[in-house]
Amino acid sequence: MADIHQLAQFWLTPPVNLWVFVIVGVLFWRSKRNVLICLCSGLIITYIQYTPLFAKELTNLIYPKLDRSYNNLKIKPQAIVVLGAGVTSCINYLGKLEACVNGLSLLNVNTAAKVALENPNLPLILSGGVTDGVDSEADGMSNYLKDNYSLANISILESQSLNTNENARYTALKLGELGIHNVILVTQASHMWRSLALFKKYDVFAIAYPAWDSYSIDNLIWWQKLLPNTAASEQTTKILHEIIGYFVYVIL
Repeated sequence: MADIHQLAQFWLTPPVNLWVFVIVGVLFWRSKRNVLICLCSGLIITYIQYTPLFAKELTNLIYPKLDRSYNNLKIKPQAIVVLGAGVTSCINYLGKLEACVNGLSLLNVNTAAKVALENPNLPLILSGGVTDGVDSEADGMSNYLKDNYSLANISILESQSLNTNENARYTALKLGELGIHNVILVTQASHMWRSLALFKKYDVFAIAYPAWDSYSIDNLIWWQKLLPNTAASEQTTKILHEIIGYFVYVIL
């Protein structure tokens, strides 16, 4: 499934997906009309994908609307699950090479710390395997929490998973051993839709608490929203990655 996801993402996200239309056009090379239709369609779709307006509308399809009020639920959460999103290698104060969180993982773990401070009796399940060849994402998040927060929560590491499906599957196994079925799930907002579906697939009820990796076009005037730019393309690619992942791992 991971190979299918990567292959689909490669061919169906910009700028490579333009070549899908080019290849189809080549297949119809005997008909100039069909070739022209394919090339024009590819160029138009590529242009649209690079516009801030399209990126924002696509984002709105899957972003959660608000933080869920977990304290007012009839079914109370029994743990906090935090998903990793990449780590880097760094040298700690003892001169030892270890995993350090950055980027989206840093966003996730800071958000999780807020939830943990509000719920000191809930264990923290840190999920993420080895992606940089040093330590796991779970180790990196644990290191950061120990260095930057005084938490009373017990930390449990899930260090096998290498993608979101495995995050959900391996975490569900650990939760099952602990008799836990209801959790607060912390991951970036763009990743929440797919993550919730996968945890449900493995019989874990997850309450969304998103880390807001926001994408805003509010500062742009109307015509700037129609001008292609790299940031819009990156956001479109990120959301298409989630949609393709949902189809591959949840639907299939």
